[in-house]
Amino acid sequence: MKVCYKTYDALRILLDLSRVVSSSPDLDKVSGLVLKELTKALRADHAALFLMDEKTPRLSLSKAEGFGSDETGNIALLGSWEIINDYLIKEKKGITVNNIEASPLFSKKTLPFSHSKIPVKSFLASPLEKDSRMTGTLIVSNGRRSDCLFSEEDEKVLTTLSNYIAIAISGTRLFEELSKTQAEASQMEKMADIGILASGINHEISNPLGIARSRCEAFLLNLRDGLYKDISPESLLDKSKDIMGNVIKEIDRATGISQRLSSFAKPSKDKPEIVNIEKEADEVLGLLSYELRLKAIEVKKEIEKGLSGILVDKKQFQEVLFNLLRNAIHAIGASKCTIVIASAAKENRVIINIRDTGEGIAEENIKELFKPFFTTKGPGKGTGYGLFVVRKIVEKNGGRIYLKETKVGKGTTFTLEFPIAR
Repeated sequence: MKVCYKTYDALRILLDLSRVVSSSPDLDKVSGLVLKELTKALRADHAALFLMDEKTPRLSLSKAEGFGSDETGNIALLGSWEIINDYLIKEKKGITVNNIEASPLFSKKTLPFSHSKIPVKSFLASPLEKDSRMTGTLIVSNGRRSDCLFSEEDEKVLTTLSNYIAIAISGTRLFEELSKTQAEASQMEKMADIGILASGINHEISNPLGIARSRCEAFLLNLRDGLYKDISPESLLDKSKDIMGNVIKEIDRATGISQRLSSFAKPSKDKPEIVNIEKEADEVLGLLSYELRLKAIEVKKEIEKGLSGILVDKKQFQEVLFNLLRNAIHAIGASKCTIVIASAAKENRVIINIRDTGEGIAEENIKELFKPFFTTKGPGKGTGYGLFVVRKIVEKNGGRIYLKETKVGKGTTFTLEFPIAR
């Protein structure tokens, strides 16, 4: 075996890794790309990344590169890698082994990948540390076919990169935790809204059920009092059919309202699909119909005919519309006012304006609008997460939201922009 001299450009490697880390907030994807870059930079055959489980705490396999699909799932189960990880945890420094069979770390029973189709001959291993705390380990290895030794320079490069990777993975994990917190906050905000909607929905359901009951009750009372005694059996049957048809219609109406609320309450599956803007607006307006009637608010739709759809998560888009429309309802005083939903295509984007003729937003509040916990509503009427969560959802779905215009006493317009679905 020989030392294979490599020319390193540490800055280029760091830039490549920076590009990898910033390319996605997904830890699994980032880990896989990092390992690919490392094996390429160090001219190694394989690499494995182990991360510390903060709950256990134990090291477990996060990602592997170069071992093949059959082996990657079994890396964490091989005792030899546990020996390497235990060494790194204890010594808190990297290790280079160029002849595994002669290394005092292993016995013949614990040789790395001794039962694998891809046995390992040499490896570099380095701990991942952030803020003096071990967060994982990184192992780069060569198989039997390789005739290259790992050098001290290789170990230095891996150690340097390990520090950077530890920071990057920590940041990715933090992003995942924040995303989860935001999703939970969004769902909590939605459930709070549903609680407020319940009374209105109850009224909406009571109406059709009340109509159905009164039709049936009137028929039975008339039958009991003999009002139908002079009617032929055929006419009585026709009247019964007519009543049953109306009852079914009202029950379907009540069921539709209940299903709409139930569907809105469910968490999104985070799966984008092409949605029709007018259809989703009608769905949300149906949920808010009681509040709209209660305040005598007129809703106008100015949606371009044949408007293209947008590629978004359907439930998340409904949640955005719900928040903006409900804010518009709350901004409107006791007098009769109007909410306009206007949408049209502009170049390769769909523009959606939600305009109300309400109270408007005071100038000192405009810069606070999309910040968490900011609300102009009274105590118990809002968490202040609404617009903050809305912006996160819109951006997650490839769009943008901004305050187009507002004037105190005149009204407010919020604008949504999404790419046209191709």
